[in-house]
Amino acid sequence: MFERFADYMYYLLTAPFKRVRKEINQWYLLFKVLGKRLDEAKEALQRARDETMVATCSPLMLQEHGRDRGLSRYEGEELESYRKRIAIHSQVCSLGGTNEGIILAVKSLGYDNVAVIPAREYYG
Repeated sequence: MFERFADYMYYLLTAPFKRVRKEINQWYLLFKVLGKRLDEAKEALQRARDETMVATCSPLMLQEHGRDRGLSRYEGEELESYRKRIAIHSQVCSLGGTNEGIILAVKSLGYDNVAVIPAREYYG
């Protein structure tokens, strides 16, 4: 509905404060000055929020998320594959060496047809 904070705050004013033209209205001038600062703060907070999530962060911040989890990007690995690997890292770690964990770990590397075949089927 409102693009800027100043317009929204002016909208909230009661009618007696709006009788003066916007150009000379002291309330509007105050909201215009403060609104720019608050709009910038809002955008900075939204950027920070996006950078904290693995799904929406920039490539530079993605390296930091990977470093926090002890993961590095493989040579030739696509950015989205790396993002996916970071996102499911905790789940893979919790499943450990189970069949589910092995399948999930291999699928996170980009392989789709994954099956766990026990060694006893090969060696008898």
